[in-house]
Amino acid sequence: MISRGLATVARATPEPVLVRAGVLAAGLVALLVAAPSGLPPVALWAALAAAAMPAVAPRGPWATGLILTTVGCWLVDTGLPVVVGTGAAGQRDLGRLLLIAAALYLVHNLTALAALLPYDAAVAPEILSRWLTRALGVIVASSLLSVALLTGLGRLANDRVHLVATLAGLAFALAVAAVLRTLIADRGQRDGGGRQTSR
Repeated sequence: MISRGLATVARATPEPVLVRAGVLAAGLVALLVAAPSGLPPVALWAALAAAAMPAVAPRGPWATGLILTTVGCWLVDTGLPVVVGTGAAGQRDLGRLLLIAAALYLVHNLTALAALLPYDAAVAPEILSRWLTRALGVIVASSLLSVALLTGLGRLANDRVHLVATLAGLAFALAVAAVLRTLIADRGQRDGGGRQTSR
C-alpha cells in the first residue's frame, strides 16, 4: 500500500495535484469559516482531515460528507433564524454565508474535475483555466443574484416571507436536481440503445 502510494506520487503531474490542492484549500476555507469560534486544536486537525479526504479520494463520498459537515457547523454556530435570513444576525452573516457557499461550490466543482483526472494526467493549462473561469463566473453571478434577492426580501422585513422564500428555493433546487437526473438517465438509455442497434 505504501509502495503504491509512493509510486503514485512519483508519477504525479502538476495539474492534477493543483486541482486536488484546490479541493483541500476550498474545503478548509468552508469548514473554518462555518465553524464556531474558539475551536480546540484537535477540531482544526479534524477539519484538515475532512478537507483532505475528497482531495485524496475524489470519487468517494468524502465531498458530500465535507459539505454536510460544513452545513452542520454553520447551523450549530448560527442557528435556524440566520439560515432563513430573519433578524439582524442574518444580515450580518450574509458575507460569511456567501463565502461558505462559494467555497463549497468550488469543493463540488473541483472534486468533479479531480475525479476525472488521474494523478499522472497531462492536462493543457487552458483547460484548467477555462474550468476555473466558468466556476468563478457562476460564483459571482449567484452571489450578486443572492444579494439582490435578499435585499428585496429585507425590505419586506417579514419572518414568514423569509421562511417561505427559503423553502421555495430549496424546493426549486431539488426540482432542478430531479429534472437533471431524469434527463441524464434518459440520455444514457438512448445512447446505450443506439449502440446496441448499431451492432
